[in-house]
Amino acid sequence: MESLTLKAAPRTALGRRAQRVRTSGSIPAVVYGRELTPKPLSISGVEFARVYRSAGESTLVDLAVDGAPPMKTLIQEVARDPITGHPIHVDFHAVSMTEKLHTRIPLKFIGVAPAVKEVGGVIVKQFDHVEVDALASALVHEIEVDLTPLARLDDVIRFRDLRVPPGITLKHDPEEIVVSVTEVTEEEVAPTPSAAPESVEVVGAKGKEAKVGDAAGTDPKVEEKGKKKDEGKKGK
Repeated sequence: MESLTLKAAPRTALGRRAQRVRTSGSIPAVVYGRELTPKPLSISGVEFARVYRSAGESTLVDLAVDGAPPMKTLIQEVARDPITGHPIHVDFHAVSMTEKLHTRIPLKFIGVAPAVKEVGGVIVKQFDHVEVDALASALVHEIEVDLTPLARLDDVIRFRDLRVPPGITLKHDPEEIVVSVTEVTEEEVAPTPSAAPESVEVVGAKGKEAKVGDAAGTDPKVEEKGKKKDEGKKGK
């Protein structure tokens, strides 16, 4: 991979005045290291976006400050505007080429798992990056994870299965699972039984309320009159 170079200029606008830097299209930054006094910098927003796409936070960047010989750095942290997502501040870590670093490297999943294509399984990724120790010269932009060995449901790829470039030590349990294949499960929703009410009130033509099952909603007064008529007929 070709060397990535980013130009920077010393920055005097500090604190709240750093907003002036952003207004001009640049990004306030700082570079620091074990044997380096932190230096406030200003970098081009356009150039930083180009370099960051290629470097991420695990690839060396040659930071050239005001014409001085470039220093080897890592992009340590990028602060972003919570609304726009644009970078508003960048931290660079100056590194020694002879000293081991602890950092993170992204995982790149490649290939198609036969268990997905042929059996209809689902890929479950437990990690999207790895913690590593490495010399700065051994760092890579990403570590690839080949999914093609996942041929059956419940197949897994563990950290011990990864192909790690020379000079990089993974800081994970070798038996820990990185990615697996699981079966598609549809959550069954039991139909809710419609409970029949004990009684349902209905309104008759005269606004009388009755209950279903009460002599088809007969008015009690009408029913009483009918009984008296029947008794009168029997007396005759």
